[in-house]
Amino acid sequence: MLVKPLVPAWLFMWVLSYGLLLSLKIVTLIGMREISSGWEKIAYLFLWPGLDATAFMNRPLDTSVVTLRDYLRGAVLLAVGVGLLVLWPGESASSVFNLGILLIGTVLVLHFGGFELIAQAWRARGRRVRPIMNRPLRSTGLSEFWGHRWNLAFRDFSHPYVFAPLQKSVGTRWALLCVFGVSGLLHEAVISLPAGGGYGLPTLYFMIQAGGCLLERYAIRRRRLGRAVTFLFLLGPLPLLIHQPFVRNVLLPLIDVLAAL
Repeated sequence: MLVKPLVPAWLFMWVLSYGLLLSLKIVTLIGMREISSGWEKIAYLFLWPGLDATAFMNRPLDTSVVTLRDYLRGAVLLAVGVGLLVLWPGESASSVFNLGILLIGTVLVLHFGGFELIAQAWRARGRRVRPIMNRPLRSTGLSEFWGHRWNLAFRDFSHPYVFAPLQKSVGTRWALLCVFGVSGLLHEAVISLPAGGGYGLPTLYFMIQAGGCLLERYAIRRRRLGRAVTFLFLLGPLPLLIHQPFVRNVLLPLIDVLAAL
């Protein structure tokens, strides 16, 4: 918090995001029973974006499972993301269009491209890690999207540290709500806090996601209907997550900086 008045809001967002990720990584290291070297801990903390410390440390993988196709997929996604950012129209297009290109390009460069290549590089060294993103567009339901395809780093943390302990004491429904609540609070920290407004909206977004997961679990059975509902729940309330204070105070100033480069 001491850094916030000293740096632009968009830079504070990145600093805070990295600080939170590092904090979660330290928690997973504390809870790990296996013995690991100092180098392995440093590599896990600073050279891998995932949150499954045990898989990274002590489960050797057959390196032959990593193929050129795995690297190529990550390279293509990275190239597409870089292309979007390089060809990004800057101030010549509407803010909505600018934001869309900026967000898609950034996610492709980091989560789908860069993190994919990092994962395959570690797998080639025998680490039993998996890419952070697992083809989320193939999701046929909200539970599949959030639990098995989108940002698996958070899933690797939330399941053993939040969901599993709570499930034993309060049941599956409340444990699920708590997981999405934790996700909402983390997004409040990296979205609403840097923006200085919009508090509660990211949490509401993830509570809607939790409600959608419960709805599809108990009311929706058909595969196609599940896919339609998935993207309705994901995209419909998206302005709650990417809210106006965040757009105005963080993303638009970031666009101005990038446009000046």
